[in-house]
Amino acid sequence: MENNFNNYAKHIISGKMKTVFIAAIAAFEEEFGDEFGFFKDEKEELSEYESEMYDKFERVRKRILDTGNKESREVSELLDNCRVDLVKGYIVYKGKKNGKV
Repeated sequence: MENNFNNYAKHIISGKMKTVFIAAIAAFEEEFGDEFGFFKDEKEELSEYESEMYDKFERVRKRILDTGNKESREVSELLDNCRVDLVKGYIVYKGKKNGKV
């Protein structure tokens, strides 16, 4: 049961974490997309300003994704090293597995 629940928890938590950082990028695109030509027709050329802003957006986007993926992996490793059980509908933390947390 422990292994199945830990796998389930990892899957759910990983999905929720990805939703957070993808939603952050989407919100940024929605609010500032016009600054970097995000809503222009593909055939339209970006102005120098839009091009600079697009480059900045791509750097920020990469940082958000890199940080989110790193944290997601660390949470997954943490769950691998914890014993978590589901008892009568409640999540119960049972402490360390193999002496690690």
